[in-house]
Amino acid sequence: MPSFDEFVALVAPALGVAPGDLGPHRRLGADIPVDELSLSQLVLAIQELNSYFDLPDQLDLEDVTVADLHHFCTVMGPGHQERWSRAT
Repeated sequence: MPSFDEFVALVAPALGVAPGDLGPHRRLGADIPVDELSLSQLVLAIQELNSYFDLPDQLDLEDVTVADLHHFCTVMGPGHQERWSRAT
């Protein structure tokens, strides 16, 4: 899985921002403008790294940080949706 800096370099173009604008504590929506198209492009870019990646339904996009996205990219694997559903 990519380091945080590698992750940022890959997802920044999907969000239409420079990698330097994506610090770990920057939040989607609140700090980084996100519309449906850029969100779809973001998910597709992350899925190139990890085909199991998906944003958990429980997350409020206004509170998801770039560090959160990197974390989910690195930990999601086969069966994560099923485990996530049982936990809630």
